[in-house]
Amino acid sequence: MTFLRFLGNLLLAILLFVLIIAVLFTGCAIVLSTAWENVGLEHGVAEGAWLRIEDLPIYYRTAGPEAAPQAVLVHGSGIEGSQTWNATIAALSKAGVRVIAIDLKGYGYSGRDATPTHTLDRQVALLGKALDDLQVKQATIVGHDWGGAVALQLASERPQLVKGLVLVAPVLAPQPPLWQRVARVPYLGRGAVWAISSGGPVWLFFRWREFHNKAAFTSAYMREISQPTHIKGTVDTLLAMAASPQMRVSSRAIAAVQ
Repeated sequence: MTFLRFLGNLLLAILLFVLIIAVLFTGCAIVLSTAWENVGLEHGVAEGAWLRIEDLPIYYRTAGPEAAPQAVLVHGSGIEGSQTWNATIAALSKAGVRVIAIDLKGYGYSGRDATPTHTLDRQVALLGKALDDLQVKQATIVGHDWGGAVALQLASERPQLVKGLVLVAPVLAPQPPLWQRVARVPYLGRGAVWAISSGGPVWLFFRWREFHNKAAFTSAYMREISQPTHIKGTVDTLLAMAASPQMRVSSRAIAAVQ
């Protein structure tokens, strides 16, 4: 009986400790995230421009000779969007390629949207319209991570836009990240989103881990990829992404490139 009482008290103490840590973490994360998001879309943007697609600002950058073969870079699931392509843009444009990098809806410097409409089909439709406005035809579409799913679906639905397809570590059926499991929990979800996916300390740690060459993860690079996380409405947009139905790439799209 004494052992069972001890075990019960120990479990209660552990539960209380975890609860206190969760409350402290949530409170600090909410306060920090509120102060963190303090700028508009155009803050700190030195290049690039915006298209107005269905009343939503979509950010893009171009580099390289205008008459050269075109490459469209589609980023992955990181909130920094096309900032992940900075070194690639410089290398490709130097090699004589016309590069177009677009931030998908809710990412990078594109418009934030707190409605649960961040589906694969929606992103593909907006990307297609952006490429139409930029008069892109027969380009090489390069997709990384979840951007590979967007690129693949675009190639299936809008083949006239695509001359070639390059998929870099594609994720065609993404698994919900850890923070999405608590995204709907009041307060705790909001704190977790900021800490893990929108500029918080865990987000930076995950980004650092993704680098094979840690020396390339410089303070200058950290500043670059952190800038979009300061845009107002970013956490609300990530919460909306968590609530959006995550459609998988269609079997038709996969079959089309096999």
